[in-house]
Amino acid sequence: MEQIQEQNAREAEAYLAAIVASSDDAIIGKSLSGIIISWNPSAERIFGYKADEIIGKSILTIIPTERLHEEDDIIGKIHKGERVDHFETQRLHKNGTLLDLSITVSPIHDKNGKVIGASKVARDITDRSISEQKLRDSEEQLLFAQAAGGVGVFSLDIATNMITVTPEFCRIFGLPEDTIMPSTTVEALFHPDDLHIRSTRETRVNGQAALNVEYRIRHGRTGETRWIMRKAKFIHDSNNHTAKMLGVVQDITERKLSEQRLHKNGTLLDL
Repeated sequence: MEQIQEQNAREAEAYLAAIVASSDDAIIGKSLSGIIISWNPSAERIFGYKADEIIGKSILTIIPTERLHEEDDIIGKIHKGERVDHFETQRLHKNGTLLDLSITVSPIHDKNGKVIGASKVARDITDRSISEQKLRDSEEQLLFAQAAGGVGVFSLDIATNMITVTPEFCRIFGLPEDTIMPSTTVEALFHPDDLHIRSTRETRVNGQAALNVEYRIRHGRTGETRWIMRKAKFIHDSNNHTAKMLGVVQDITERKLSEQRLHKNGTLLDL
Protein backbone atom coordinates (compact mmCIF):
# COMPACT_ATOMS: atom_id res chain seq x y z
CA MET A 1 0.00 0.00 0.00
CA GLU A 2 2.76 2.44 0.91
CA GLN A 3 4.52 1.69 -2.38
CA ILE A 4 1.31 2.45 -4.29
CA GLN A 5 0.89 5.72 -2.42
CA GLU A 6 4.49 6.69 -3.12
CA GLN A 7 4.03 5.81 -6.79
CA ASN A 8 0.87 7.92 -6.97
CA ALA A 9 2.66 10.81 -5.25
CA ARG A 10 5.56 10.62 -7.73
CA GLU A 11 3.12 10.56 -10.66
CA ALA A 12 1.24 13.55 -9.27
CA GLU A 13 4.50 15.46 -8.88
CA ALA A 14 5.47 14.55 -12.45
CA TYR A 15 2.13 15.79 -13.78
CA LEU A 16 2.46 19.02 -11.79
CA ALA A 17 6.01 19.56 -13.05
CA ALA A 18 4.86 19.03 -16.64
CA ILE A 19 2.03 21.54 -16.20
CA VAL A 20 4.35 24.14 -14.70
CA ALA A 21 6.95 23.61 -17.44
CA SER A 22 4.44 23.88 -20.28
CA SER A 23 2.40 26.82 -18.95
CA ASP A 24 2.34 30.02 -21.02
CA ASP A 25 2.30 31.98 -17.76
CA ALA A 26 5.33 32.63 -15.59
CA ILE A 27 5.11 30.43 -12.49
CA ILE A 28 7.47 31.44 -9.70
CA GLY A 29 7.98 29.92 -6.28
CA LYS A 30 9.38 32.05 -3.49
CA SER A 31 10.01 31.80 0.22
CA LEU A 32 8.29 34.02 2.77
CA SER A 33 11.44 36.13 2.84
CA GLY A 34 11.07 36.73 -0.90
CA ILE A 35 13.84 34.45 -2.16
CA ILE A 36 13.08 32.86 -5.54
CA ILE A 37 13.13 29.07 -5.30
CA SER A 38 11.60 28.06 -8.67
CA TRP A 39 11.38 29.66 -12.10
CA ASN A 40 9.63 27.98 -15.03
CA PRO A 41 10.48 28.35 -18.78
CA SER A 42 7.78 30.97 -19.34
CA ALA A 43 9.28 33.07 -16.53
CA GLU A 44 12.57 32.91 -18.45
CA ARG A 45 10.80 34.06 -21.62
CA ILE A 46 8.78 36.84 -19.99
CA PHE A 47 11.43 38.28 -17.66
CA GLY A 48 14.59 37.47 -19.63
CA TYR A 49 16.39 35.75 -16.75
CA LYS A 50 17.49 32.11 -17.00
CA ALA A 51 16.57 29.99 -14.00
CA ASP A 52 20.19 29.65 -12.88
CA GLU A 53 20.57 33.45 -12.99
CA ILE A 54 17.63 34.28 -10.78
CA ILE A 55 16.98 31.35 -8.41
CA GLY A 56 18.36 32.23 -5.00
CA LYS A 57 17.93 35.96 -5.57
CA SER A 58 15.27 38.23 -4.10
CA ILE A 59 11.97 38.68 -5.89
CA LEU A 60 12.67 42.40 -5.52
CA THR A 61 15.04 41.98 -8.48
CA ILE A 62 12.06 42.21 -10.85
CA ILE A 63 10.02 44.79 -8.93
CA PRO A 64 10.34 48.51 -9.84
CA THR A 65 11.41 50.74 -6.95
CA GLU A 66 8.12 52.63 -6.93
CA ARG A 67 6.21 49.35 -6.51
CA LEU A 68 8.24 47.74 -3.72
CA HIS A 69 5.42 48.40 -1.25
CA GLU A 70 3.26 45.97 -3.21
CA GLU A 71 5.46 43.06 -2.19
CA ASP A 72 5.02 43.93 1.49
CA ASP A 73 1.24 43.94 1.01
CA ILE A 74 1.31 40.61 -0.86
CA ILE A 75 3.54 38.87 1.67
CA GLY A 76 1.33 40.20 4.47
CA LYS A 77 -1.68 38.48 2.91
CA ILE A 78 0.27 35.28 2.23
CA HIS A 79 1.29 35.10 5.90
CA LYS A 80 -2.42 35.12 6.72
CA GLY A 81 -3.05 32.31 4.24
CA GLU A 82 -4.86 34.65 1.86
CA ARG A 83 -4.68 34.61 -1.93
CA VAL A 84 -4.11 37.58 -4.25
CA ASP A 85 -6.16 37.25 -7.45
CA HIS A 86 -5.52 38.90 -10.84
CA PHE A 87 -3.65 41.90 -9.48
CA GLU A 88 -2.58 44.12 -12.40
CA THR A 89 0.80 45.73 -11.93
CA GLN A 90 4.21 46.25 -13.54
CA ARG A 91 7.44 44.32 -13.18
CA LEU A 92 10.93 44.64 -14.66
CA HIS A 93 12.43 42.70 -17.54
CA LYS A 94 16.12 41.88 -17.34
CA ASN A 95 16.82 44.66 -19.86
CA GLY A 96 15.09 47.23 -17.63
CA THR A 97 11.86 47.63 -19.58
CA LEU A 98 8.55 47.60 -17.75
CA LEU A 99 6.13 44.72 -18.24
CA ASP A 100 2.39 44.98 -17.65
CA LEU A 101 1.33 41.87 -15.76
CA SER A 102 -1.69 40.28 -14.16
CA ILE A 103 -0.49 38.25 -11.17
CA THR A 104 -2.09 35.74 -8.86
CA VAL A 105 -0.25 34.76 -5.68
CA SER A 106 -1.20 31.76 -3.52
CA PRO A 107 0.26 30.53 -0.22
CA ILE A 108 2.26 27.28 -0.17
CA HIS A 109 1.59 25.08 2.87
CA ASP A 110 3.64 22.25 4.34
CA LYS A 111 2.05 18.94 5.29
CA ASN A 112 1.01 20.43 8.63
CA GLY A 113 -0.79 23.33 7.00
CA LYS A 114 1.82 25.93 7.87
CA VAL A 115 2.48 28.63 5.25
CA ILE A 116 6.07 28.23 4.07
CA GLY A 117 6.14 30.19 0.84
CA ALA A 118 4.18 31.55 -2.11
CA SER A 119 3.45 30.55 -5.69
CA LYS A 120 3.14 33.43 -8.13
CA VAL A 121 1.50 33.11 -11.55
CA ALA A 122 2.21 36.09 -13.80
CA ARG A 123 0.53 36.70 -17.15
CA ASP A 124 2.06 39.21 -19.55
CA ILE A 125 -0.67 41.68 -20.58
CA THR A 126 1.69 44.25 -22.15
CA ASP A 127 0.20 43.80 -25.63
CA ARG A 128 -3.31 44.18 -24.24
CA SER A 129 -2.32 47.33 -22.36
CA ILE A 130 -0.77 48.80 -25.51
CA SER A 131 -3.92 48.01 -27.49
CA GLU A 132 -6.11 49.60 -24.82
CA GLN A 133 -3.94 52.72 -24.79
CA LYS A 134 -4.10 52.95 -28.59
CA LEU A 135 -7.89 52.65 -28.37
CA ARG A 136 -8.05 55.42 -25.76
CA ASP A 137 -5.81 57.61 -27.92
CA SER A 138 -7.98 56.96 -30.97
CA GLU A 139 -11.13 57.80 -29.02
CA GLU A 140 -9.56 61.05 -27.78
CA GLN A 141 -8.48 61.95 -31.32
CA LEU A 142 -11.95 61.19 -32.63
CA LEU A 143 -13.60 63.33 -29.95
CA PHE A 144 -11.18 66.17 -30.72
CA ALA A 145 -11.93 65.91 -34.44
CA GLN A 146 -15.67 65.94 -33.75
CA ALA A 147 -15.35 69.01 -31.53
CA ALA A 148 -13.13 70.79 -34.05
CA GLY A 149 -15.62 70.07 -36.83
CA GLY A 150 -18.64 70.90 -34.69
CA VAL A 151 -20.11 67.43 -35.17
CA GLY A 152 -21.97 65.56 -32.45
CA VAL A 153 -22.52 61.81 -32.60
CA PHE A 154 -25.42 59.81 -31.15
CA SER A 155 -26.79 56.27 -30.94
CA LEU A 156 -30.47 55.74 -30.13
CA ASP A 157 -31.63 52.37 -28.82
CA ILE A 158 -35.14 51.96 -30.22
CA ALA A 159 -36.26 49.42 -27.61
CA THR A 160 -35.21 51.39 -24.54
CA ASN A 161 -35.49 54.90 -26.05
CA MET A 162 -32.11 55.72 -24.48
CA ILE A 163 -29.63 57.80 -26.44
CA THR A 164 -25.84 57.66 -26.10
CA VAL A 165 -24.12 60.89 -27.09
CA THR A 166 -20.73 62.59 -27.31
CA PRO A 167 -19.71 65.79 -25.48
CA GLU A 168 -20.03 67.80 -28.73
CA PHE A 169 -23.62 66.63 -29.09
CA CYS A 170 -24.34 67.99 -25.60
CA ARG A 171 -22.66 71.29 -26.44
CA ILE A 172 -24.74 71.71 -29.61
CA PHE A 173 -28.01 71.12 -27.75
CA GLY A 174 -26.98 72.87 -24.52
CA LEU A 175 -27.36 69.73 -22.44
CA PRO A 176 -25.32 68.57 -19.43
CA GLU A 177 -22.53 66.25 -20.54
CA ASP A 178 -24.24 62.97 -19.68
CA THR A 179 -23.14 60.03 -21.79
CA ILE A 180 -26.56 58.35 -21.78
CA MET A 181 -30.00 59.93 -21.42
CA PRO A 182 -33.63 59.33 -22.42
CA SER A 183 -34.31 60.53 -25.96
CA THR A 184 -37.15 62.61 -24.51
CA THR A 185 -34.50 64.83 -22.89
CA VAL A 186 -33.32 65.82 -26.36
CA GLU A 187 -36.78 65.91 -27.94
CA ALA A 188 -38.00 68.33 -25.25
CA LEU A 189 -35.77 70.96 -26.85
CA PHE A 190 -37.44 70.72 -30.29
CA HIS A 191 -39.02 73.93 -31.57
CA PRO A 192 -42.84 73.80 -31.31
CA ASP A 193 -43.16 74.09 -35.09
CA ASP A 194 -40.79 71.15 -35.64
CA LEU A 195 -42.23 68.62 -33.20
CA HIS A 196 -43.09 66.33 -36.12
CA ILE A 197 -39.35 65.60 -36.43
CA ARG A 198 -39.64 63.42 -33.33
CA SER A 199 -41.40 60.75 -35.40
CA THR A 200 -38.74 60.72 -38.11
CA ARG A 201 -37.37 57.43 -36.85
CA GLU A 202 -40.69 55.82 -37.78
CA THR A 203 -40.63 57.20 -41.33
CA ARG A 204 -39.70 55.06 -44.31
CA VAL A 205 -39.38 56.21 -47.91
CA ASN A 206 -39.46 53.40 -50.46
CA GLY A 207 -38.43 50.96 -47.77
CA GLN A 208 -35.53 53.14 -46.60
CA ALA A 209 -35.25 55.28 -43.49
CA ALA A 210 -35.50 59.06 -43.86
CA LEU A 211 -31.89 59.88 -42.98
CA ASN A 212 -31.38 63.62 -43.53
CA VAL A 213 -33.41 66.27 -41.78
CA GLU A 214 -33.08 69.90 -40.66
CA TYR A 215 -35.00 71.29 -37.71
CA ARG A 216 -34.97 73.92 -34.98
CA ILE A 217 -34.39 73.58 -31.26
CA ARG A 218 -34.50 75.80 -28.20
CA HIS A 219 -30.93 75.70 -26.91
CA GLY A 220 -30.89 74.06 -23.48
CA ARG A 221 -28.71 76.75 -21.84
CA THR A 222 -29.45 79.98 -23.71
CA GLY A 223 -33.00 79.31 -24.89
CA GLU A 224 -32.18 80.76 -28.31
CA THR A 225 -33.44 79.12 -31.48
CA ARG A 226 -30.79 77.08 -33.27
CA TRP A 227 -30.94 75.11 -36.51
CA ILE A 228 -29.76 71.52 -36.45
CA MET A 229 -28.85 69.21 -39.31
CA ARG A 230 -29.15 65.50 -38.55
CA LYS A 231 -27.91 62.64 -40.70
CA ALA A 232 -28.66 59.15 -39.50
CA LYS A 233 -29.11 55.54 -40.47
CA PHE A 234 -31.00 52.65 -38.95
CA ILE A 235 -29.45 49.40 -37.77
CA HIS A 236 -31.54 46.23 -37.89
CA ASP A 237 -31.31 43.10 -35.79
CA SER A 238 -31.23 39.51 -37.07
CA ASN A 239 -35.02 39.55 -37.44
CA ASN A 240 -34.83 42.70 -39.58
CA HIS A 241 -36.40 44.78 -36.84
CA THR A 242 -35.11 48.31 -36.38
CA ALA A 243 -32.77 48.20 -33.38
CA LYS A 244 -30.83 51.44 -33.39
CA MET A 245 -30.50 54.81 -35.03
CA LEU A 246 -26.91 55.96 -35.50
CA GLY A 247 -26.16 59.47 -36.62
CA VAL A 248 -24.50 62.84 -36.42
CA VAL A 249 -25.79 66.33 -35.73
CA GLN A 250 -24.37 69.73 -36.58
CA ASP A 251 -25.40 73.30 -35.77
CA ILE A 252 -26.22 74.96 -39.13
CA THR A 253 -27.72 78.16 -37.72
CA GLU A 254 -25.29 80.49 -39.49
CA ARG A 255 -25.96 78.84 -42.84
CA LYS A 256 -29.71 79.12 -42.31
CA LEU A 257 -29.47 82.79 -41.35
CA SER A 258 -27.43 83.50 -44.47
CA GLU A 259 -30.06 81.77 -46.62
CA GLN A 260 -32.80 83.80 -44.96
CA ARG A 261 -30.92 87.07 -45.58
CA LEU A 262 -30.45 86.19 -49.24
CA HIS A 263 -34.14 85.38 -49.57
CA LYS A 264 -35.19 88.57 -47.78
CA ASN A 265 -32.99 90.75 -49.99
CA GLY A 266 -34.27 89.02 -53.10
CA THR A 267 -30.74 88.18 -54.13
CA LEU A 268 -30.48 85.92 -57.15
CA LEU A 269 -27.45 83.83 -57.94
CA ASP A 270 -26.76 83.13 -61.60
CA LEU A 271 -25.31 79.67 -62.03
